[in-house]
Amino acid sequence: MADINFLKAVLSTTPARLNALMQAFPDDLLRLAPAPGEWSPIEVLYHLLFAERTFTARLKALLAGENISVPWPGPENPDASPIELAAQFETLRAETLALLEQVTPEDFARQSMHPKMGLVTMLNVLSYWGGHDLMHLVQIEQALMLPFRADSGPWDIRFAKHVPNSAAT
Repeated sequence: MADINFLKAVLSTTPARLNALMQAFPDDLLRLAPAPGEWSPIEVLYHLLFAERTFTARLKALLAGENISVPWPGPENPDASPIELAAQFETLRAETLALLEQVTPEDFARQSMHPKMGLVTMLNVLSYWGGHDLMHLVQIEQALMLPFRADSGPWDIRFAKHVPNSAAT
């Protein structure tokens, strides 16, 4: 991911994808974990809200030449609807995309100490950020496949590697 424009393109698509998914599916399905120990789509969204603040803090630390700390931005509103949470994410992402405009390819080599990962570079953080978004979007989409898998009859086997076995199948 040595191209900052590629990262910006990936990061800028996430809010619209989250908004579309949160609006398209009923609340009960968004809160359904696909299997024991797996996150429901809404839990993934809560994680993405937390992660957005974390990535922003990492980016600010690297730009300031400081060590990275692990912030605890506090719990999200458990009573918020999925649509409200997606809108909140969209607002946060717009702010972080604006911050990302300050980053140049020359900044990729900037280094910082992370309390758990050790020495990391700006490129490490930015690359992980893009992959993190895509990974969790896939996770949400896999969980939302459950009702389709449950009613797919003989094609059920086609979902096997994407959707964990669960009570819904």
